[in-house]
Amino acid sequence: MLDLYEFADLKILVETIFHKIMHKKTDEYSMQLVAQIALKYLKICFKNQNTIN
Repeated sequence: MLDLYEFADLKILVETIFHKIMHKKTDEYSMQLVAQIALKYLKICFKNQNTIN
């Protein structure tokens, strides 16, 4: 589903998710979901040859 977003919008979405998850205690399942999002985001970045900043 992340493939449907424009890269700029996707970057904002991923940054928001990480910001929220880092500021609260999170259960293992939620951390697994965040890890999957991160891996998918990295795959999209690599595919599009975009840098992550």
